[in-house]
Amino acid sequence: MRRLTGLLLVLCISACAQEPPRAAIEGEVTLAIGQPLPTGTIRFLPLDGAAGAIAFAEISEGKYRLASTKGPALGKNRVEITALRKSGEKIPVPDGPPGQFQEVDEQYLPARFNINSTITVEIIPGQNKKDFRLDELH
Repeated sequence: MRRLTGLLLVLCISACAQEPPRAAIEGEVTLAIGQPLPTGTIRFLPLDGAAGAIAFAEISEGKYRLASTKGPALGKNRVEITALRKSGEKIPVPDGPPGQFQEVDEQYLPARFNINSTITVEIIPGQNKKDFRLDELH
């Protein structure tokens, strides 16, 4: 009985720890009239609730790419796109010496592209290509 319990425990742990199936994806993120987003981050959040399946990539000169091992989960994913820039505002450095300041970054894309995003994409097995033209998304 003890062996059977141990075997069941091992099977449960390995099944529970399995990553959801993922796929590779690449594409471009552009602003107005095809202008590439200089830098930013793109996140894919599975809508089926697959735990631990959030995928994200850095955007550089409008391009992003994720290999299948780090890519989004198969199925429908919500997409969040963020981009930061210096705000010009300076605040004291936390736990820093008195008089030392750092410039604050600000999110300059509207919330409809990130925290309030309704952008979705269907991820299929294999290689996916998805471009996001922010001037066309409302």
